[in-house]
Amino acid sequence: MHYKTNPTYRIGKRWRAQWNRLIGLIQSGDFKQLSARRQSSILRKVRLLAKRMLNLQPSLRRSLGGAALLTALTLTPAALQAQEVTFELNEDSPVSFNSGEGINLLQFVDLDNDGDLDALINSGEYGSILYYENQGTADEANFMPVEENPFDGLEVLGISMGDLDGDGDLDLITATYEGGDILFVENIGTAESPEFSISSETVIPPTPYTIYTMVDMDQDGDLDLVGSSYAEYTNGLSYYENIGTPEEPSFGAISEAIFDAVEASETSYFNFPTFVDLDQDGDLDMFIGQYGYSAKLNYFENVSENVDEPEFVLSANPIEYTLEGDGYFVTVAFADLDNDGDADAFVSEYSGTISYHENTTGDISIGIESVVDPITVVKAGPNPFSSNTNISFDLMETSDVRLEVYAANGQLVRVLLDGQLAGGTHQVNWDGADMNGTSLSNGQYICRLTAGGKQQSLQLSLFK
Repeated sequence: MHYKTNPTYRIGKRWRAQWNRLIGLIQSGDFKQLSARRQSSILRKVRLLAKRMLNLQPSLRRSLGGAALLTALTLTPAALQAQEVTFELNEDSPVSFNSGEGINLLQFVDLDNDGDLDALINSGEYGSILYYENQGTADEANFMPVEENPFDGLEVLGISMGDLDGDGDLDLITATYEGGDILFVENIGTAESPEFSISSETVIPPTPYTIYTMVDMDQDGDLDLVGSSYAEYTNGLSYYENIGTPEEPSFGAISEAIFDAVEASETSYFNFPTFVDLDQDGDLDMFIGQYGYSAKLNYFENVSENVDEPEFVLSANPIEYTLEGDGYFVTVAFADLDNDGDADAFVSEYSGTISYHENTTGDISIGIESVVDPITVVKAGPNPFSSNTNISFDLMETSDVRLEVYAANGQLVRVLLDGQLAGGTHQVNWDGADMNGTSLSNGQYICRLTAGGKQQSLQLSLFK
């Protein structure tokens, strides 16, 4: 039996991810900001996985390693006032380009490996990929068209960037504009100077007229695939789990029943999903457009108890979106372009219009009599990142400071700072490597800052 199919391994991996996610939420203070319903959902998942682990390994009840499992069985939520995720339309958008009529699939990636997010958009009548380099900073983006576009010559439909072959640079999965043949466009250049070539060898499922999205759906450290059909009169999404490795992927089809709610709402034809952990409960939720002249954007919350068995339910959309121009297609991309620690939304339409919806969650006024915390701000940008991210924080006074990075399983992988700092703003760079300088694999990491006897944590997403 392959170790990844062993029940103890699979349940244990999910347990560690959920438990450490919960600890990070509690230590950062974010847990108490969630609604009572969301708190209950998170704790229910933790309790269920703890029970399943103890059933698989009864000896853990008598060991020190099982202490967290036993504690998890007794967890109950506190009834705190809800603070839902909120977005507000902002006319002062960092994205000012209009790519003209077309599908307009937008994605933000650090294509040139310089520490900030660039913009790619698959657009136009003939399926070109436009590349806008971020010539600003992580705090203030400034997108400019490039003279030498590494995607010139491609006429494709669909854009999904990710390090599919685990060689440290970004590759592309797409489909031919005419004929719908699936293409793996490999980066044969470098992370800093990409050069793309259509590969003749690929393990991608050859389903025609399908646009694939690379996403770590089951959060096991490798990239899975979600396919969206755009064949005429079809209506369906498909999920392929990576049962190989990050370096040598192998995809096995999973039941399409996980998308039953999406298909029932008639939203999946010729529209393409975006995955994000919107409610910060440790699993991926989904946004997807609804095809038609009056196209709209739908939000599906993942309410599953299990990370690797998603269950999507149509829910109230926190992004107030009004169609401008002709409809047919609408998609959304998320990126933290203002470096304030949360992801904002950018909704693109068939007409070429891209609207900016700023994430305003947590923007609350603080009374004069508030208790002074020695740490006032912890944020990172870009986040997600592919090579480097800058972690910044403000200290109210001189303090002994320790800045650590932990893997999802709770293992300490890097100490970025350990010493005394004066009050003020500080910034530390992390290159995605461990203490030995070895590059870490894709996944979720927890950055923990300790200062003045207080702690704050921040989730970092490494996506090469």
